[in-house]
Amino acid sequence: MKVNFEFGNHKVRLVKFKIMSQNAILLWMPDPAQRDAKILLACVNKTRYKGPEVDREMAAKDAKALYKAGEEKLGTDEKGFVKILSERSNTQLISINTCYYDMYGGSLKKVIKKETSGLFEHAFLIILQCAENPAKYFAKVLYKSMQGLRTNDTTLIRVIMTRTEIDMQYIKAEYHKKYNKNLNDAVHSETSGHYRTFLLSLLGQNH
Repeated sequence: MKVNFEFGNHKVRLVKFKIMSQNAILLWMPDPAQRDAKILLACVNKTRYKGPEVDREMAAKDAKALYKAGEEKLGTDEKGFVKILSERSNTQLISINTCYYDMYGGSLKKVIKKETSGLFEHAFLIILQCAENPAKYFAKVLYKSMQGLRTNDTTLIRVIMTRTEIDMQYIKAEYHKKYNKNLNDAVHSETSGHYRTFLLSLLGQNH
């Protein structure tokens, strides 16, 4: 889905990919022909269960499968990682991570860093972060988008737009907790005009 917005001198283009974690993980591919890009794009059409139920027996089997796909062998079975990390729910991924630690003494985060690289590694680390605490992850993304000499408007608007009806109140709480500043105030100070008004209307009032 492509959405274009124009506010005075601000022209923002949002490209949204629905993949893998929560309702959307937003990722840009510099070169879709790359090996990592092809693997990640293959995840787009995966059906992902979003319910709260956990199957501990399946979690143990998945932990074993990930071990066999990574640490147990020379090289990495990337398809094995794609299948499990793109199809399992957030709660199931947390259970898999616990089982992996209990069975092999390490976390999935360390395994992914060891066994993968590039966009492939980046995407799977985001999936784990979103499984554990999506609000904390997106609060960090928003904070980084407003640091430095120039605001990253593309990141700022895509996160606010895609999360506003999902978990924005939780994101605002995490933002205040971590950075000791209201997200609304941060956005107000980094934007202007109709663009500012639009983003603040999406954020809603401070509580």
